[in-house]
Amino acid sequence: MTMYHTIPTDILWCILDELVDPVPGPPAFLINHEGLHPIDTLRSVSQVCTSWRRIVLEAASIWGRLIDVEYLIGQPRHRREEIMARTKDSPLHVCGFLNIKDDAARDFLHTIVSNELQRIAVLILNIRLMDSIDLTLFDPFWQQPAPNLVAFQIIYPYATPFYRGGHADKVLFDNHAPCLRSLSLPYKLYFPPTTSWLSGLTTLCMPSSGSLEWISGVLRRTPRLSVLRLEKPRRGMNRFLSTDDKNDEIDAGGTIAPIDMRTLRELNVYFNSLQKIVALLSAIYLGESVLCKALVRCEDHSDHFLQYNTSITTDGHYNSVVPSLIYDFFQKVLSNGAGDTLRGIYMYLGHAEIDIRVGRQIDGQCRPPDDMSFRFSLTSHTLTSLVPTLIPEIWQLLSDLDMSHTSSLHLRFDCQDAWAAAPSAHLALLSFLSRLPTLHTLILGHEWGSEEAFNLRFIHDSMLPDLHICPSLKTLTLKSWVPGIQQLDEFLSHRQKIGSPIQNLVLPPLDFMRSYRQDYRWLDQFHGLKVVWQVLRSINEYVCGSGSPEVLIFDNPYPF
Repeated sequence: MTMYHTIPTDILWCILDELVDPVPGPPAFLINHEGLHPIDTLRSVSQVCTSWRRIVLEAASIWGRLIDVEYLIGQPRHRREEIMARTKDSPLHVCGFLNIKDDAARDFLHTIVSNELQRIAVLILNIRLMDSIDLTLFDPFWQQPAPNLVAFQIIYPYATPFYRGGHADKVLFDNHAPCLRSLSLPYKLYFPPTTSWLSGLTTLCMPSSGSLEWISGVLRRTPRLSVLRLEKPRRGMNRFLSTDDKNDEIDAGGTIAPIDMRTLRELNVYFNSLQKIVALLSAIYLGESVLCKALVRCEDHSDHFLQYNTSITTDGHYNSVVPSLIYDFFQKVLSNGAGDTLRGIYMYLGHAEIDIRVGRQIDGQCRPPDDMSFRFSLTSHTLTSLVPTLIPEIWQLLSDLDMSHTSSLHLRFDCQDAWAAAPSAHLALLSFLSRLPTLHTLILGHEWGSEEAFNLRFIHDSMLPDLHICPSLKTLTLKSWVPGIQQLDEFLSHRQKIGSPIQNLVLPPLDFMRSYRQDYRWLDQFHGLKVVWQVLRSINEYVCGSGSPEVLIFDNPYPF
C-alpha cells in the first residue's frame, strides 16, 4: 500500500470541498491563476487508486458544480459537454474571466445564463474588453428570475460604456432572487418597493456616484448588511448621473435621517465629495455594532463647496464632526477585538489632507501598514483653513482610546505655519503619545518629503513635559531628510537623559545623505547607538563607539 492510500477519505473529501470556494468570493485559483485547475487535479486524483476514484465520482455534487468560464471556453467542445453533463441538477458556481469580444465566449455565456440561470448559485464574472459590447448579452439577468442565486458580481474594465442598471419596467432578476446574499455591480440599480430580497443581503457593493437619497434609501432596505462597499466611480460613469444626482453634490451640507447598520462588520467607502461622505457617515447608526474594519476615503478636488456653503467653513462644523467621526469608527474597530492586532499607525496631516491608517506592524520599508483594519483619509481644499484646530482635536480625541498594543508610529505633517497658530497642538500630541506605552519605532517623513526637521522639533518639544513618555521607544527612522544636527542631538540626548535611549537610528539611503555632505561623527558619542543606512541594494550599519566613526562622513558614495 502506498502512502497515498493512508490519507483518510474524510480529509480527501474536505480537500475536494475546498476546491469550490463558498460564497462570497471566487475560488483562489481564479484570481492568481497559479497551480493546476481543480478539474485537472481531480482527474489526476481519480487515477491514484480505485478508492480515490470512487470518492471523486461521489463528490461530483461538490466539484461538478464549478463552471470556470475561461477554462471551459479553452476546452474542446466534447470536453465542455462532458463537464456540463456532470453537473446534473446541482447548483452551479459560474466564475472566471471573460473576453467579451470572443464570439465563443459570448455564445457560451449566453447559453449558460439563458438556460441555467435558475440553478446558478454563484455568478462572479470579470469582463474584459467591453468597448464594443452587445448589451443584449445581459438581458437574461433582467428577464429571468434567479431563485437559487446567492452571490452575484460583475466586474467591468475601468473604462466601459456602462449599461444603465434597470428602470421602472426592467428590474434585476425579474425582481425575484429570494436567496441572494451578496450583490456587486458598478452601476446604479432601480429597486422598486416590491424588491423584498434586498432585506436578505449581507454583502453589497455599489458605486458612490449616486445621490445621497438613493444610497441612503438602499441602505435602509438592507437591515442585515455585514459588508458595505461604496466604490470609486469608474471613468464614464458621470454621463449616467441624472440632474438630481449632480445637484445632490451641492445640497449635501444638510443632514439625512439615521440609518441603522448595527450588523455591519466591514465598511469600505469612497466619495469625491467631502459633504456627501460626512453627511452619510454622520447618519450611520452603529449602536453596539460588530464593526471590525472601516476604510473611508474622500478625494474632493472641486471648489464648488466654498462657493455654495461658506457658512459651514466658518461655523466650526467640520472641526467637531470630522474628529468625532474618526473617533467613533476607530473606537468601534478597536472594541471588537482588533486592538490586539493593530500595531502600526500611519498618520499624515497636511495642508489639505488627513490620512490615518491603522493595521499590522509597519514593514521594513516603512510603508503604511498592511492589512489595514482602519483608514480615514480626506483630501479637500476645505481642510486648509481648519488645520490649526482640526488636527489637535483629532489627537485629543484619539488619546481617549486604548492603543496600548501600538508598536510603530509613522508621522508626517507639513504645515509649519498652522502649528504656529495652534499652541494647543503640543499638548494634544503629548496626550496622544502618552497612550502609546509600547511604541518601539517612530518613523518621520516620506521618500519625497523634507519636513523631518520640523517634525522632530515639534515632537521633541511636545515630549519634554513628560519624562516617562514612550518608554519603549528604541528606533527612530528618517525617511528622506536628516534634521539639523542640533534637533537630532537634542532628541537623542533627551532620550538618553531620561533613561530610554534610542538604540537604532535609521537614516535615508546614501543617495539622499550625499546631498547634505555633512559630518555625522558626532553621533559616536552615543555609545551603543546603531546607525543604519542603505548603499545601493545593501544595508550598512555602524555601532557608535566601536572605533570607526569616519563612515559617518557622508561625502563619499561608497564609505566602506
